[in-house]
Amino acid sequence: MQNIVAPFAIQIGWNLSVKKIDAFFECQDTRGYKFDTNPRGNVFIVKIEKDEHASVIARLQKYFEVPNGGVTDNPLIDVLGASD
Repeated sequence: MQNIVAPFAIQIGWNLSVKKIDAFFECQDTRGYKFDTNPRGNVFIVKIEKDEHASVIARLQKYFEVPNGGVTDNPLIDVLGASD
């Protein structure tokens, strides 16, 4: 992976079987992401490419437009992406 955003960990799965984890990776496009799992079946995103990170932040910002009622200055919920 190139242009990786600083390491972080976001848990996206809890107490999953190996079978379910494998099925997820077989069915999803995971390019741009690095995952880690632990023995308890928890799945984490641990790295994300810069372009993917920008897309995720843009999507999150869209989700919060409705609860923010279109307010752009000092919104109730603010989503910011880290820059390099």
